[in-house]
Amino acid sequence: QKGNAANNNLSLHPNPFNQSITISLTSKPEAGSRLVIYNNQGREMYNDLWNNKEQNQEILNSNGWASGTYFFKLINGNKSYLGTAKHIK
Repeated sequence: QKGNAANNNLSLHPNPFNQSITISLTSKPEAGSRLVIYNNQGREMYNDLWNNKEQNQEILNSNGWASGTYFFKLINGNKSYLGTAKHIK
């Protein structure tokens, strides 16, 4: 099962995830695109420039994250893509 944003532009898999999650974007990210992840209490867990522009995806290690729902926001130029995924220990 994948957690998808509107228009299926952002894909999060596996969902639920355990040790890592793959974040994929169907369109090519623009320079300066940023990925931000929040936990279910609104705390920012990750904020960094999109690193893997050639493959349109990023694999993140989630070791140390608590179980729960996480909210993903990819800011790509003037567009934002949102998705949710559940982390299970």
